[in-house]
Amino acid sequence: MTLACDCDGTLLDSERVFKEVSFAVLADLGLAMPEADYDRQIGLPDAALWASWSRLGMSQAVIDEARRRISAKLGTTEIPLKSGFPDLLLHARDLGHRLVLATSASRRHVDRRVPAAVLALFDRVITAESVTRRKPDPEIYLLARAAFPDQRTVVVEDSPPGVAAAAGPGMGRAMGGNSELCRCECLRLSRGGGRGCTAGIFEPPGAHQGCA
Repeated sequence: MTLACDCDGTLLDSERVFKEVSFAVLADLGLAMPEADYDRQIGLPDAALWASWSRLGMSQAVIDEARRRISAKLGTTEIPLKSGFPDLLLHARDLGHRLVLATSASRRHVDRRVPAAVLALFDRVITAESVTRRKPDPEIYLLARAAFPDQRTVVVEDSPPGVAAAAGPGMGRAMGGNSELCRCECLRLSRGGGRGCTAGIFEPPGAHQGCA
């Protein structure tokens, strides 16, 4: 089996950190954003994310200042690993499964944020530099599957664009869910139990397709 996982919000608890930092910066600027509006932005490319802030009525000057402050705070903020994920990776490795990190972030970001000991567990690391189209395009997960084409591939994602990429053309069937459910289900699969999926399960050519 190949376990392919996203980085930000899945391996790293970065979405929570970014949200907390963003809300703190907005509060410092005397602004607020409904949580539901923020949550709809998770997984968006930077340009689309800031464009969504503009649609909420923020001026470009305010957005530029917020971006500057958020970037400065994130630069000095530690981003922890998601709870339970190192154990999942270690267990999958012990069982002989392949691990692929597939992220739309840059390699520089990955090297800076992911502990070297954790990064060394992955057989392949696919970053923004390796693809021409970002999620929700399936290109990144097609590359992950092609790395070990004879194996079943399980994709773990936390955002709608990521789940859409996992279920895109040329892939398979996927069901959305939060990352905690994804981790629990993939841990069960890595132990050899069942064929269900939360983020997505894709079979090599000729194998049984879909989730059960």
